[in-house]
Amino acid sequence: MLIAVAGVAGTLGGALLTQRGSERAKRLEMKLLQDHEEVRENRSLRRTCYVELNRDARQFTTALNRQALNTVYGQVKRLERGAPEPGETRETAAQAQYEIWEMLRTMRTAMRRDLGVSHGD
Repeated sequence: MLIAVAGVAGTLGGALLTQRGSERAKRLEMKLLQDHEEVRENRSLRRTCYVELNRDARQFTTALNRQALNTVYGQVKRLERGAPEPGETRETAAQAQYEIWEMLRTMRTAMRRDLGVSHGD
C-alpha cells in the first residue's frame, strides 16, 4: 500500500512539476516575444521620427535657400531699377552672389557628410 501511495504521489508530483516547468517556459517565451515586439515598435517609431526629421530638414533647407536667393535677387533688381539701398553696389551684389553659392556648397557638403553620401557630385 505504501508503495502504491508513493507511486501515485510520484506520478502526480511529476505531472505537477512538468506543468510548472511548462508554464515557466511559456512565460519566458511570452516575455521574449513581448521584448521582441517592443524592439520592433521602437525601431519603427525611430524610423518614423527620422523620416519626419529628414522631411522637415529638407523643407527648412529649401526655405533657407529661397530666402538667401531672394535677398540677392532683390539687391540685383534694385540696382537694375537704379534704386539701390544704402551700401548696395554692383560689387556688393557680386560679392553677395558669390557668398550665397559658397554658403549653399558648404551646406550641401555638410548634409551629404551627415547622410554618409560620397563627396563626389
